[in-house]
Amino acid sequence: MTNGRPDRIRPLICATVAVVLALVWQALAVHYNYGGNWTGLFCTGALAAPPSALAAEKIYLFSCTNGYDGQFYHYVAHDPLLQHRLAQYMDWPHLRYSRILVPGLAALLASGQSRYIDPAYVGVNLLFFFAGAYWLGRFIGLYGLHPAWAVLYLLAPATVVSLDRLTVDLALTSVAIGFALYVTEDRPRKLYLILALAPLARETGFLFTAAYCLAELRERRLKRAVLFATSAVPALAWYAFLAGRTSGYNVTSWLTIVPLAGLTSRMLHPVHYAAAPAVALAANVLDELALAGALFSLVLSFWILRKE
Repeated sequence: MTNGRPDRIRPLICATVAVVLALVWQALAVHYNYGGNWTGLFCTGALAAPPSALAAEKIYLFSCTNGYDGQFYHYVAHDPLLQHRLAQYMDWPHLRYSRILVPGLAALLASGQSRYIDPAYVGVNLLFFFAGAYWLGRFIGLYGLHPAWAVLYLLAPATVVSLDRLTVDLALTSVAIGFALYVTEDRPRKLYLILALAPLARETGFLFTAAYCLAELRERRLKRAVLFATSAVPALAWYAFLAGRTSGYNVTSWLTIVPLAGLTSRMLHPVHYAAAPAVALAANVLDELALAGALFSLVLSFWILRKE
């Protein structure tokens, strides 16, 4: 806060510095790892041949692998309304298309013109990084910390994987930071927009809406809870559009009778990574830390709620 007003200039400057560093990071990775071919960031596997419709892009292919998630969101950006049958090149079309926010915005920014889709996708990803760093700078500023600490958002796992492999994790993480900021500042209009965007980034974004509405009900603010529940309508409408048009993985399979069964099962049965022993060990350790952090945050949330 400066003179009783929110400090926006310093977080804006810090976020700009952070996004420049992120772009330099990507440019160096593309130059040295992919010979200047920016499609290398989508991590497309040679074992899962890319669509012939995108042959003109000369997509960089990783040999002897099925690639990574970014390649499928790349296809979604080129065919957001399922008009060109690119869904047949995806592992789980329903899941990939449900996460429409980043690829959909890229398609809008490129005005549907194929040759502009890829730079637009990179730009949208960086835009969400900028927003997340800006919101983080403002949020920590509320608690007396310098906004420059927000530059460390570069090192967040969601940032690293999304800058390196163009996944959609960064968008949801940034939106989560915006959610925390606008709940703290009690900015209902901006909060409503955040809640509308979250489930379009990833299906877990619905949890933000559920949590906020439950909190409002707890405070006996029924009208406000009902109003903010309508923020889920755009995502639900998109899911309705996808119904019958896509197939594959259904997120309802994550739901189990036993609470947190999936999380604890993953902790007890680590993934076996096809990599060098040291790399596989590091990946497993980081996985366990991430899962433990998620479990701890849930426990902490209920503990705080109980104290109140």
